[in-house]
Amino acid sequence: MNSERRHNFRLHMTMDCAINVDNGGFRRYKTRDISQEGAFVVGDSKGLTANSQVTLALETTIDGRMQIRHLPAIVRHLSVAGVGLYIEDAHKLLQTIMARRAQGGGLGALQQRA
Repeated sequence: MNSERRHNFRLHMTMDCAINVDNGGFRRYKTRDISQEGAFVVGDSKGLTANSQVTLALETTIDGRMQIRHLPAIVRHLSVAGVGLYIEDAHKLLQTIMARRAQGGGLGALQQRA
């Protein structure tokens, strides 16, 4: 019996990102999978709790301008590998990714600010 619970296509893509943690700061992660409803990010899940509201921060370059997109998210599951996030406005996540891929935007400023 297959225990797979995914209902949406997953895009396997690695991007630098950050999630806010309890102390108000951001912790660095890397995306592993992105879907129409959220993302799985690889990194330490310490300090995060299931069903808590967080902010996922992604950087992209659009029309030559660097922008950091802050997306409200809900922690759906935690594992030793990372954190599964539900993103209500996941279309904004997908727009950010497509803009980054189309224009070759990087994530350097996010790393400096995280």
